[in-house]
Amino acid sequence: VIFVPGDWWHGVLNLEDTVAVTQNYCGPDNFDLVWSKTRKEREKVAWLWLRNMRRYAPDIYERAIAMNKRDKFKMRHQRPAGDRLPDASSSSSESSSDSTSDGEADLDPAGLQDAVAPGMKLGVDGLRHQGPHPVTGLVTSSRCSTIPGPRGRADASQRKRRRMDAEALQSLTD
Repeated sequence: VIFVPGDWWHGVLNLEDTVAVTQNYCGPDNFDLVWSKTRKEREKVAWLWLRNMRRYAPDIYERAIAMNKRDKFKMRHQRPAGDRLPDASSSSSESSSDSTSDGEADLDPAGLQDAVAPGMKLGVDGLRHQGPHPVTGLVTSSRCSTIPGPRGRADASQRKRRRMDAEALQSLTD
């Protein structure tokens, strides 16, 4: 378990198969900070959140609207098409933080040598199969879809994944 205080950047290197359960906190004590950052850095998320605040939390909705008026902040839907915030990056508000690509630039192994087993290949070389067992399927995306390998074991892999997902959901409801 790791706790990351708000506004701290962090990275996690998982050395084994791992499940991440994350929780972002926003309460009355930090709403102003969270809202001001979200509306600027994650425009689409902010719009969806504001829409839901209006429906489910009208008091907080009014607080967000008051902040926007006070700061003269215009939400994405209130600005002309293509009009970006002055200090917005080119993609932070349009995409999630999850990357589905594995380009060479994404696979820089600098600094990881001491964190992995000796002989383990890093970077682009890490995309090649490592280990004594034959490859039975190839993970192609963050959704873990598989391409059947020579033994056609993708079905077994999918059944196992569904079973593990069901067990994880069950443990959350117990």
